Amino acid sequence: MLKGETSSIEESGDFISSMPDKILHHIFSFIPTILVVQTSILSRRWRHVWCETPCLSFHCVETTARVITQTLKSYRALKITSFCLANAYYVTSGEINSWIKLAMSRSVNKLSVSFLNYRCPDFFFLSAYLEQLSVSLALIVICTEVSWISLRKLTLHSCSFSYGEPIANILSGCPTLEILELIYCRVYLGVLIWIHYLKLTISKELCTLVDVSSVTEASLEISIHKKFLPVADFVQILVLKMLEQLQNVERLTFGSTLLQILSLAEVRGILFPTFNVQTLIVETMFVRSAIPGITRLLQNSHVLKKLIAKATTSLPQWESVRWCVVRMQYPNSGFVLGIGAEKLKDTRDDGCTI
Repeated sequence: MLKGETSSIEESGDFISSMPDKILHHIFSFIPTILVVQTSILSRRWRHVWCETPCLSFHCVETTARVITQTLKSYRALKITSFCLANAYYVTSGEINSWIKLAMSRSVNKLSVSFLNYRCPDFFFLSAYLEQLSVSLALIVICTEVSWISLRKLTLHSCSFSYGEPIANILSGCPTLEILELIYCRVYLGVLIWIHYLKLTISKELCTLVDVSSVTEASLEISIHKKFLPVADFVQILVLKMLEQLQNVERLTFGSTLLQILSLAEVRGILFPTFNVQTLIVETMFVRSAIPGITRLLQNSHVLKKLIAKATTSLPQWESVRWCVVRMQYPNSGFVLGIGAEKLKDTRDDGCTI
């Protein structure tokens, strides 16, 4: 910046308004669109800047369908790079569809949709420009055609599926997919030909894995409510069967609860598969109930080169005490397993690499 330009900015006292639109649009990408629109009252210079921003985000309970529709009517950008829709009040499927159609007509690259019981229409599965897609709480029905030829990352969170094999149908239309994240979804995973990274966060209804030989990195966690603890014996067997399909993954991440389920299997004397993992990541509060599972993983990882231990933060004290009441005692081993959280002192967030 030239000296004369610096003096001019200092005299006007408005450094931000002097920035190029491209920089302002980048700043706007971190802010909900409703707040971005409000910047139009700051000055004449700001009046139409938001209309060209390539990133739109409508979420939080304060946003209504009427506000979203009115905002999009004033939107002028020909290209949308990121479009997020979530949890608007009093919204219909027709309104959601119209917003998504607008985004797709502007060649959207990154789309995130989160509406309870939203049924994805047929046109939703046809896009040549989508590179990242996240869908939460929706109903995914078998469609006649899936064509996401540019999609590299797919995240499905708490989605319901119709009959048949919807995941297989979806993956058949994603020839460039590299990352698949399934969070609280009960699905059947067949042959994952192109997938390199697989993330599973599962509940008592586990995923069935068939052929995941293409996967080089995986992240696994399980969430079991305390009322499901009586079925923990059944869950541990299913978890180990799932791990057998991931024996050749090079980089594995295990969550805290999953490690405790593995500890349960260890003290019961259930055989573990061996792993060819080179980097093992454990994310846990390092409670006593997680140690046997971690120990067995290390013993069964003969080519391990790196162990990364990430200490998670503790729960509030009252929550810790409540969960610690739930325990399973195994007289034969003399080991007491606490499913849940225990109070820790000096818990760290950062990872310790060995």
